[in-house]
Amino acid sequence: MTNPYSSPIATVESRTNPSGSLILIALGVGLSAIPALACSLVSASFRDTFASFGAEISGLTYVVLNYHMMLWLIPLAVACAAKISKPHLRGRRTLALGLVSLMVLLPVCAVAMYLPIYKLGAAVG
Repeated sequence: MTNPYSSPIATVESRTNPSGSLILIALGVGLSAIPALACSLVSASFRDTFASFGAEISGLTYVVLNYHMMLWLIPLAVACAAKISKPHLRGRRTLALGLVSLMVLLPVCAVAMYLPIYKLGAAVG
């Protein structure tokens, strides 16, 4: 039984709203680019700091310092995931992937950058 108050045009438009989906896709890709941008901007200054202190860096810090440009593949992967997703799930799925990458990678990069400094403080104190 159909609802007499809903039009078929309104239900089709609500399922395939391209403008709302494009905004969510752009937000998802933008959010996933934030950790890559942050690590790219701060890696040179942390590298100089570690060299001046003569700090021994951990494996995670080594990977983040030397391979931080690889983080730029994540926004590309998020955009590719949006391309291969079903049309009615593209926006929400891309936004979710962008949020997850932001909430996981930004703390990992922060821990990787400050871990050698904490180790120096523990060795001194």
